[in-house]
Amino acid sequence: MESIQPVRYRVWGWPAVANFVMGGMASGFYLLNFLGTSLWKGSAFNGPRANMFSLLSPLLIVLGLLLITFEAGRPLRGVYILGNLRSSWMSREVLFGILFVLSASINCIFPLPVLHLLSVGLVICYLISQGYMVYRGRALAAWNVPLAPVLFLTSAVVSGFGLLLIVMSLSRLAISVQILVTGLVCLFVNLLVYVLYAVTSLGSFDFREATADLRKPVSLMVILGMGHLVPAFLLILLLPTVGLSGMLSSHFQYLLLILASLAIVSGGTFQKVLIILRCNSARSITMGRPQNRYCG
Repeated sequence: MESIQPVRYRVWGWPAVANFVMGGMASGFYLLNFLGTSLWKGSAFNGPRANMFSLLSPLLIVLGLLLITFEAGRPLRGVYILGNLRSSWMSREVLFGILFVLSASINCIFPLPVLHLLSVGLVICYLISQGYMVYRGRALAAWNVPLAPVLFLTSAVVSGFGLLLIVMSLSRLAISVQILVTGLVCLFVNLLVYVLYAVTSLGSFDFREATADLRKPVSLMVILGMGHLVPAFLLILLLPTVGLSGMLSSHFQYLLLILASLAIVSGGTFQKVLIILRCNSARSITMGRPQNRYCG
């Protein structure tokens, strides 16, 4: 018996990483924007700047899709990405991304509930496509596990929440208790999924070897500490200070909010960088000699 040990492959580069980060963040931001418009009455989402916030998501997704065309080295041939919709999740991601950009942009000009719901459905399909782009990497032990799409989905929502806090704090917009509680729930869910995926997973030897970088002390400090625990602590500190108006009373409180949002975005970005660029080892292959068979 001969065993070929796992080998790390460069499947995607930095353009793909940027697409995953910006696309996921934009999608999470749009979903939370929809939630804010629907449920958080009296918040900034129902004000005159709501459309401006909605345009941020299509812009980031367009930038991500443009960058992904550089992955193959020939951006002008990026249109051919759409040529394999029947079997390629990358083709589906691009299609849903384009349709979402068109729908969300038109909805900003002609705000209609039907267009808004259509945009939400398209951005969810876009997020699912991103997760399955990773999951369908069957040869890569760290990617082809059921928790991978769930991790990318929850990470996108958390990153979108970080972007939401950045926008609202820099614009000095009202911060409701519902927004902070929703963010804490998102952080907890993503933390749980990440721990199940990278820390306590009882996967194969190939999976544990491929995800070894995720369990290094520095990685745990950045992803779990800075990306989850620190912002959760800061948000819990801010909860009692949010009054009925939702306006924070001091510059220091807004500074805490910005620090929490930057920590969330940084931790989520580092998480995707590690998974895409470092956890890309192929499965080991065991080769056996054919059995000798006597014929006669």
